[in-house]
Amino acid sequence: MDDFALTLAERGLLRALNERGVRFLVVGLGAELIEGAPVNTHFEIDGVPLRVLPLERVIASKRATNRPKDRAALPSLEATLLARRSDRKDSSSGS
Repeated sequence: MDDFALTLAERGLLRALNERGVRFLVVGLGAELIEGAPVNTHFEIDGVPLRVLPLERVIASKRATNRPKDRAALPSLEATLLARRSDRKDSSSGS
């Protein structure tokens, strides 16, 4: 992602986790942003490979926690998911 930059400390931490074989997953707001929400599952950012929770799962987790801040984020996340699905449908139909 060209417009995304990690701090040196973040990059170092994520590289160290990867080098040591630590399994981790980006979730929450970080996953939302990487997935393209206005606030695919594998990315490389600043040369650091990251696994990211898919947007569908982020939405499910926010529904499950049911905190006010999570409920407030749902309309934006669901709209993003709907737009993505619409784009994919249009692409596959040759439009």
